[in-house]
Amino acid sequence: MSTYINYQISKQPQLENNCDYLVAKELFLRNIGSEISKEKKTLTEQSLKGILVDNSLIENLTKKETEIWEERLRLAKIQKTLNCATNRGNTKITECIGLDFEIKRVKDEIALLRKKITLKPSEKRILDGLTSQLLILEKNFSNNGCRDEIEKLNLEQSAIILTENSATQEKNVLPSSYKEQYVYIALGSVVLLVGLYIISKK
Repeated sequence: MSTYINYQISKQPQLENNCDYLVAKELFLRNIGSEISKEKKTLTEQSLKGILVDNSLIENLTKKETEIWEERLRLAKIQKTLNCATNRGNTKITECIGLDFEIKRVKDEIALLRKKITLKPSEKRILDGLTSQLLILEKNFSNNGCRDEIEKLNLEQSAIILTENSATQEKNVLPSSYKEQYVYIALGSVVLLVGLYIISKK
């Protein structure tokens, strides 16, 4: 059985206003969802043929399938808001992010298999295949300069978020500053009037 079922959907809110990131993640999740659907179909067919199948596996696959579908819908809404159909700018970063997602997934699958004390021959073949796949993915990642591309994207998006937060804080601070100024002006006026009143009485 594939370990797609154990794949956890990671979220990086700081990158979710970047169309290249959103497109790469949506494509990756679409592929994962497709693999899960195939696996669920295979298990269901085996069950219908009378082959003993753990029903909890099918239930978990269905749950993961739903999670991925909901995440894809969420990403699609953000893409629509950002008009990503016309605002994508960097195909290379999209490819790099896709590679990054795939590398993390393969590493998770390898780690999961290595947790087992003993591996079946079929699991050993899967582990060998995943190890070879990881080497190819990491080589492509390195050759395309993806580490620098992703770090650059992270820095750019962090700068955008800091700028937006600063602007929001400034808007929130200004009204309170004006209120304080009005209070001081009012107090000054009162003091001035009291002073004039005292002088006039003399």
